[in-house]
Order: sequence, then C-alpha cells, then structure tokens
Amino acid sequence: MLLIAQLGLHDNRLPILIALEERPRGATQLAHDLGLNIDAVQWALKTLRKAGLVVVQEQGVTSNNSKFGIYATTNREWKGVVDALALVGKTKNRPKSKRRSSR
Repeated sequence: MLLIAQLGLHDNRLPILIALEERPRGATQLAHDLGLNIDAVQWALKTLRKAGLVVVQEQGVTSNNSKFGIYATTNREWKGVVDALALVGKTKNRPKSKRRSSR
C-alpha cells in the first residue's frame, strides 16, 4: 500500500495502469480513451516508467518524425487494487461496534 500512496495511484496513474492491462497503447490513445489531457498522460507514463510499472513495448516514428512509444504494464491485477481500495474505504467508514461490558 505504501507504493500506491507514494505514486499517487488514486489520480490518473491507476486508470492508466488498468487501461494498459487491457491492452498496450500509446500516450495519445490513452489520453483519448480515458478522456485525459495528453500532457497529464505523458507525465504519468514517465512516472510509472521510472517506478518500473510500465515499459515501452514498441517504439516508432510518425510521418512528421515525432517519436512515439507503445506502453504496457509490467504487472497484472490493477483492477484488483481498485476493488481492494474500495473495500478498505467501506470498512474505514463503518461505525465502530460497541463493546459489551464484562460485568
């Protein structure tokens, strides 16, 4: 859980990891698919790559000589992280049970 908190996976990065788990894709495609700003996606991918959570699976050059990468996640089960965090959130807000007196 510390890694998740350090990477801030509650923002754009966790949805990106889940999308990349579904299938590898480039930053532009991720931005389009997730409805995010391309700069935010590129920054998130850079952060995730430094952390070793994504890799560039394939590189290429567009017709106007711009470089691009196809990214893939190095881990699986990111959807499970979301489910686990949702479960933790539900139990965190649960009222504490009253203890019975031993008298």
